[in-house]
Amino acid sequence: FPRVAPFTATAVVAGKNGEGSHFRGRINRRLSLLLGVIFIVVLLIGGISVLSARSIYLSTEDIEKVSRHAEDIDAIHVYVHRLVLAVQESIISRNVFPERDRQQLIAELKKHLDDYTKREEAEEEFPEKQQEMKTFLEIRKLVTELFSVTERLSEAVAGGQNIDPRDLQYLTSANAILPI
Repeated sequence: FPRVAPFTATAVVAGKNGEGSHFRGRINRRLSLLLGVIFIVVLLIGGISVLSARSIYLSTEDIEKVSRHAEDIDAIHVYVHRLVLAVQESIISRNVFPERDRQQLIAELKKHLDDYTKREEAEEEFPEKQQEMKTFLEIRKLVTELFSVTERLSEAVAGGQNIDPRDLQYLTSANAILPI
């Protein structure tokens, strides 16, 4: 095979006294400046994006907290409703509402009340916290009274006794008086 000589390129500088070299230097500076500006803009946009993502994350945490509160309050309301409904059905049908079932509903209700209390106490202070805890203490008081009313009503149905109209009225209005 014939041997090929290596290719070497040489730059041709146009004009006298290196004018082309000066022109290339100005283009390099402009390109460097443009790339620097682009880099800074990308960094700024990235920083703004990171701050926006952090804000979204914090908002999501707040939404999760409020959602857990709403779920707890909803569960309390559901268990109060189930307890009231079960006792009402027992009274209407004159069938004894099993004490085990009543105690199970009460235990679930107490669990949700305690969960809500723990979650509230663990949170940092916020403006509505005092009012929220005041309302929650009212709910706890009403639910505690509901426990004793359902017990008296269940015992009256089981013993074939007359039902106290005040207990029946309390039971009927229990869902409406809960400040939920």
